[in-house]
Amino acid sequence: MEMTLRKVIFPGSRVDKEINKHRIICAIRERGPISIPELTRLTNLSRPTVDEIIRAFHRNDLVVKDGPGIAQGGRRPILWRTNKDSGFLVGIDMESPGLNIVLTDLELNIIRKINTKFDLGLDQKLIISLLQEHICALLDSHPEARRKLIGIAIGVPGLIDQENGISCNLVRVPNWHDVPLVQLLNEAFDVPIFLENDVRLMAIGEKESNPELRDIRDLIFVGYRTGIGGCVFIDGKPFKGVRGNASYVGHITVEKGGLPCKCGNRGCMELYADEAAIVGRIRAATREIAGRDTATMTFKEMISERVREDLRVRAIIKDAAEYLAIGIANMVLHFDIPTVVIGGSIVEAGNEFLDWVRVCCVDHIKDLPAESLEIRYSACVSGSVPLGGPLIILKELFREPEIAFAGRLR
Repeated sequence: MEMTLRKVIFPGSRVDKEINKHRIICAIRERGPISIPELTRLTNLSRPTVDEIIRAFHRNDLVVKDGPGIAQGGRRPILWRTNKDSGFLVGIDMESPGLNIVLTDLELNIIRKINTKFDLGLDQKLIISLLQEHICALLDSHPEARRKLIGIAIGVPGLIDQENGISCNLVRVPNWHDVPLVQLLNEAFDVPIFLENDVRLMAIGEKESNPELRDIRDLIFVGYRTGIGGCVFIDGKPFKGVRGNASYVGHITVEKGGLPCKCGNRGCMELYADEAAIVGRIRAATREIAGRDTATMTFKEMISERVREDLRVRAIIKDAAEYLAIGIANMVLHFDIPTVVIGGSIVEAGNEFLDWVRVCCVDHIKDLPAESLEIRYSACVSGSVPLGGPLIILKELFREPEIAFAGRLR
C-alpha cells in the first residue's frame, strides 16, 4: 500500500532524490504560488536541481503555472503552485446507520458529498455493495476523479484491526463481525484503502482545521458519536496502539460493579455519559418536558438550554458530565496531557455542561494545578469525520521520505 501511494508523487527515485522532491513540493504547498529562485533559496538546492524537479512535476500535472511574479531587477519570474486537480480523494464516515461520503481535490475542497442512511438489518454484503455504489456515484460526478483517484479512507465506529484492514464490529449492525473492509473495497477500487476509527478521524480533522489546535503537540480528544471515543496526540501524532484502537475511552470503567456493557465489562463510561444513556435516563424520569412527549425528542433537543431548565433533566445531564469527567481525568493523569478537546453532539449542551466537566475533573486530579487544565469544545461538530480521511491520505502522500539502513553503522 505504502509503495503504491508513494509512487504517485515519487516514481522510481533514489531516496536522496525523493527527499529533494519532498522539500520542493512541501515548499510549493506551503508558500505557493512561488518562483523557482525563491524555491532555490528556501530549499538550499541548486537552480538546475530545482528546475529539473519542477519540470518533472509539471509533466505529471502535479504543479501548474500561476502567472508572473514581481520582478527583482530583471524579468518577472514565473510562479508555480500545486495543481489541486492532479488527484482526488474519498473520505467515508460509516456512523451506522449514517453513511457520509465526500470527494475532494488535493486541497481538500469538497467536490461532492453524499449523506444517506442504510437499513441496520441489511446483510454485510449488501452494505458493502451500497457503499461501493455510492463511491462510484461520487467518482462519476467528476470527469477525472476515477482516473486520478489517489486513495480512499474510511472511518468506522467500534474496534478495528488496522494492520489487516478488518472492521471487527460495527455498532448497531448485529451481523457485522470481522469484515475485511479494506480487501473488499480494494476488489472494486485499485487504490490504497485506509481504515481508521471514526473518532480518530474526527480528531485529526479537528486538529488540522482548527488554527488554535494546529501547533499543540500533545492533546487529548474525546468525541461523542454512536458512543464515546477518543484520540491522543503525542508529539503531534495520533497514538494508535497495536491494532489501531488506542483511546477507546467509552469503555473506561467509571462505576465498579456497574451496569453490564455490550463489550462484556461493567460500569463503562458510555453507559452513564453517552447519548443513549442520557436519552434513556431522561425518558425514564419523565414522559413530558415543557409540554412535549420525551419519546419524540431528539438528543439535541433534550440537552438544549431550554429543556435543561427542568430540574430532573438538569440533574441527569450534570450526572453524565461528572461521569465523563472521571474518564477524562483518568486520561489526563495517565498521559500527563492537560489539554482536552471534547467534540461531537455533546457540544450542543453548551458551556454549562463544559463547566461541570471542568469542576469535576479538577476535583479528581488533586496534584494538577487547576489553571493548567484546559478543557474546551471542538470547533467542528461533525463534518470533520469524512474530511479526516482525505487528510490522512495527504499526510501519507506527502510524508517525508525516510532513509533505511540495511546493516549496522560502523
